Amino acid sequence: MDEEFDAEVVPRSGDGHGRKRLLILINVLIMTLMVSIDGSIVGVALPVMAEELGVSMGDVQWVNTAYLLVTCAAILIGGRLGDIYGKVRIFMIGVAGFTLGSLLCGLAPTLPVLVAARALQGLGAACAFSNNQGIITETYPSNERGHALGWVATAASVGSLIGPTLGGLILSVTSWGGIFLVNVPVGVVMFAMGLKILPNRKPKHPGALDKPGSALLFCSLLLVVSATTELQQTSTPLVWGQLALGIALLAAFVAVERHAQDPVFPLGVLRNKGLVLNMFTLFSLFFVIGGQSMVLPFFFQDARALTAGEAGLFMTVIPIVTGVVGPTAGALSDRVGCYIPTCIGLLLAALGELGISLWGLETSWAQVVATLVVYGLGSGLFNAPNNSLIMGSAAADDLGFVGGFAAFARNFGQVCGLTVGTSVLYGNMSAQLGYPVTDYVEGQPEVFLSAMSLVFVVFAAVVLLGFAGTVARFLRVRKSERDAARRLNG
Repeated sequence: MDEEFDAEVVPRSGDGHGRKRLLILINVLIMTLMVSIDGSIVGVALPVMAEELGVSMGDVQWVNTAYLLVTCAAILIGGRLGDIYGKVRIFMIGVAGFTLGSLLCGLAPTLPVLVAARALQGLGAACAFSNNQGIITETYPSNERGHALGWVATAASVGSLIGPTLGGLILSVTSWGGIFLVNVPVGVVMFAMGLKILPNRKPKHPGALDKPGSALLFCSLLLVVSATTELQQTSTPLVWGQLALGIALLAAFVAVERHAQDPVFPLGVLRNKGLVLNMFTLFSLFFVIGGQSMVLPFFFQDARALTAGEAGLFMTVIPIVTGVVGPTAGALSDRVGCYIPTCIGLLLAALGELGISLWGLETSWAQVVATLVVYGLGSGLFNAPNNSLIMGSAAADDLGFVGGFAAFARNFGQVCGLTVGTSVLYGNMSAQLGYPVTDYVEGQPEVFLSAMSLVFVVFAAVVLLGFAGTVARFLRVRKSERDAARRLNG
């Protein structure tokens, strides 16, 4: 049943509604975790899929790409639909689409069917992921919102990090279809649970969907994200032309939105410097996640000769630390504000990346774990407060859009991080060896380690850029508060 949203009448803690809010949080958390996992779980199964479906590795990459493309292209539109029709309604459509897509993926007999099912799964993921934070923001009062959003941010981050490890575990006991079918019973339960507990609050000023703008946005992002993904493997004129066309359509989209009565992307939000900064820092952290998910397995399995299982144990250090710290950071931000934990988190994450850049063949495993813990602490401290800053800057009627914008920053950050990390790694290795390289070179670990060091210095620089901007913003806000206090007392 539809309910009108009014931030002033959201139940406070202790009034008997706490249990229902907790159930809403659990429902949203589980879907956020599943959607995030499925963005990274497939990579480990691609060789098996290619062999069993009788296709090349180049072709089977579309299983991963289709999900990523559709999610990124549709996620902003999903957020806007939530603002028009209600965030819970679009979220539930997303749950249903994701679950059906998972079932079809698990049963797919051919690659084209599998890719189409992954696209459906990605569309469902976009609808669910773009409205999860809006639902929580509507449900929780401001004095508890940071803690709740902390759990959501942690689920998104941990899901992206544990996907490969979880995929490997599932493959060890069943076929590749199990990676998708495991979502089905969970999705069915979450859909049934959502029907009973999620209140679809009717927006006060919904407006209408900007269809021309939505079409331009979807097509432009599809081209830009696809080209960015393809640049990981090739840089042909066709790919650059695709990127140029996507940017041209994006420019046309901006022109249309300037005159739209109900824009799908309210351009006015870009004048909110704080929101733009918080989106960039979110992008920067997921930029790192995308890049290091590709580079670190080479270090553990090739340079240090660990088994896949042993490498997986080291790779789980970051999600474990992030999962423990994240909710605590959310609760902390409710008491001390968001800027201090956000700044500390970004600094620790940058230090962690610099620490990884120093790894070599003789680096002790204790040092490796310590470095991963430092990065995990930074990631955990950053995510929840940054989420609160983002959602707290949104008007009630724009919660869906801003939540979708944040989800897009996460997903596109991973795409860009993977592309930049791949380009820097193989570009540097090629320069050292004097011939093109697109893989780990056996017998020459020092070449890889030198290139890896440069990759993580680049990652640290991106995070430090966000850190500097956040510190500057924090100092400006503090100065404004002191000036306001002086005027009030004077």
